[in-house]
Amino acid sequence: MSTISIATAAEVFDLLKDDLAAIELEFSRQAASPVTVVTDIATYLIAGGGKRIRPLLLLLSAKALDSDSDARIRMGAVVEMLHTATLVHDDIIDEASTRRGRPSSNTTWGNAKCVLAGDWLYMQAFQTALAERNFRILDLLISLTQQMVEGELLQMEKLGHLINEEEYFDLIYRKTACLFKVSMQLGAVIANPNLRDGERPFEDTLGEYGRNLGLAFQLEILQRHGSLAYAMDTACAYAEAARQSIAELPENEYKRALLWVPGFVTSRDR
Repeated sequence: MSTISIATAAEVFDLLKDDLAAIELEFSRQAASPVTVVTDIATYLIAGGGKRIRPLLLLLSAKALDSDSDARIRMGAVVEMLHTATLVHDDIIDEASTRRGRPSSNTTWGNAKCVLAGDWLYMQAFQTALAERNFRILDLLISLTQQMVEGELLQMEKLGHLINEEEYFDLIYRKTACLFKVSMQLGAVIANPNLRDGERPFEDTLGEYGRNLGLAFQLEILQRHGSLAYAMDTACAYAEAARQSIAELPENEYKRALLWVPGFVTSRDR
């Protein structure tokens, strides 16, 4: 295990604040459509905020490998667009009335318009990614989208039925951890865009970090359903596995930030 100190929240924010602000602007720019209702829905969703943890992970992954490519901003917007599209569809499927303390978009614009706006965000994310002219990026995003859709379908099939632990972890991997994993892998691709698959340093390592982190993150759900001790123990185990997985990563301020993130996602007041 690395002996370098874990960054503080203030240090991580200071490291990334300019890039996160640039991603926010890029997301808004990419979400503009000639069809007004699409822009209105997207603007409403962006204004809803969120921790932007997926673009944060992509930034830390790329910068930990000493990349300063502008692609990190474009692809940071892509992963947040994909995440936002999944939230739109989730709210429709779940018949949700609120999202992050505000009325959900479907209560304002209706299901039909929102499902199409979600589809548009997916396609816009892929169009932005396509401009990178990198097949590995597209491969990761296509596989990611398929697994997220499969996760939503599996959840619908299992609704109201008891599931075992293996099925539960498969479900939360598809719905949440997969996007964490791919966000980290994209950072590695951005850092070494011209290398062939299998030759990119740390892509698998960073992907494993993202997978473990995503599983730790999603286990807050169990806490809210009364399995507090089990959820916390398991989440902390995955958080520690995430830290361990990047032991061989070069020691720099971005690695220190990556060591901080697992504690953040498992904190009870997140």
